[in-house]
Amino acid sequence: MSEPTMPTHHGIEAKVNGDYPNETLRILHQRGSCRHFKDEKIPEEVLELLLGAAVNAPSGGNLQSFNIVKIEDPERREKLMKICGNQRFIGEAPLNLVICLDQRRSMRWAKLDYAPFTGMAQIRSFLMGIQLTGIVGQAICVAADALGLGSCYVGTALANAGEVSEFLELPQGVFPGVLISIGYPAEEISTRKKHRLNTLLHQERHRDLPDEELLAAYKEKHEAAWAPRVEITERRLQRLYETCLRVHGEEFAERSVAHARELGYISPVQRYFGLHYRADSVFTSPNSEFLEIIKGQSWNICGDYKPPMKHE
Repeated sequence: MSEPTMPTHHGIEAKVNGDYPNETLRILHQRGSCRHFKDEKIPEEVLELLLGAAVNAPSGGNLQSFNIVKIEDPERREKLMKICGNQRFIGEAPLNLVICLDQRRSMRWAKLDYAPFTGMAQIRSFLMGIQLTGIVGQAICVAADALGLGSCYVGTALANAGEVSEFLELPQGVFPGVLISIGYPAEEISTRKKHRLNTLLHQERHRDLPDEELLAAYKEKHEAAWAPRVEITERRLQRLYETCLRVHGEEFAERSVAHARELGYISPVQRYFGLHYRADSVFTSPNSEFLEIIKGQSWNICGDYKPPMKHE
């Protein structure tokens, strides 16, 4: 007997309404991810407007330390889909954009004009560069909505940075940050329920919510009387138990399973980190492995800078 289908982990659908002073604010307030695309090529004039938004995104010092790899070829879209967790919409989308941190261009500019450069020897520079890829991605997503397109952020491009770097033939000094799949929506895009502002906004300094308020906030976001829950099956409980056992030990694993049985369903957070974004991936994809990928792309950010560094 097959397992009952699990509801989406992306959250429950929001009931959106309201008047906004302009179309930009409506787009920002009612945006949603698109995972079903028409088999329709994006016209060049639309693509130019879309990418123009990326070019004009804010960046530290106006250095624009990013580049965008455009993928439209069906065979390469399919390969990218397999690298990034076999998420079908990546292969379906007529356009995939991989936004990369690019210090290589600045490094070459500095070398050609005899300027000092240590952009690939600073962890702050790396983190700010990854931050920049998200900023550029957001500009692209807003522009996509404004142009009648749908888009979806994909985090697994960064999670599988080694394979993505090889697939895109990224040279040293370039690192994948964000993948965005784009196309014309094949169905109406739904907006997912978000936290209320008072859950996310802190006045002047950080404040932890009391436990009761925290649980209530997540319950409001992820659960509703009409929303489907993750049904308990022995297989799911076993996976939950195994994940908890590896990460927190036997006592916690037993308590986690008992808690699910008490609830009568697997809670959203148990589903997130026990079954979907499994917490035990810390063992299958260890930090040391990811740091080696970063170093392989020529970022020397794990130790202090020791001059003189050769200007590659």
